[in-house]
Amino acid sequence: MLERFEEQTGQPSSTLLSRPRLLARLAWPYECFIDLSVDRSYTHGQPLRLSTSQIKSYFDAFEMQETEEFEAFYYKIRQIDRVWSEAVSKHSKVQQEQTKSNQRPRQRR
Repeated sequence: MLERFEEQTGQPSSTLLSRPRLLARLAWPYECFIDLSVDRSYTHGQPLRLSTSQIKSYFDAFEMQETEEFEAFYYKIRQIDRVWSEAVSKHSKVQQEQTKSNQRPRQRR
């Protein structure tokens, strides 16, 4: 929607200009992370971190065999997963706090 606005008006959207940019070297690992996240496990409604076996199975599916390649791939996926997990956890806590504050009985004056 914002991109269409930019095309129609010829003016860049401040929201689009301020969005974070993904480093080019992380584009492929991020795509892999998205693929891996489809099989993510959850407990009590919260996502679990991706397991080593999930990452290794994905890596093996592409027939990449080099140990150094796997270590670099694993490290990048784990970094992305950590950042994603922290953001989801923070967002979940904010939502829980908002729900609690909305459920408190209001005091009469």
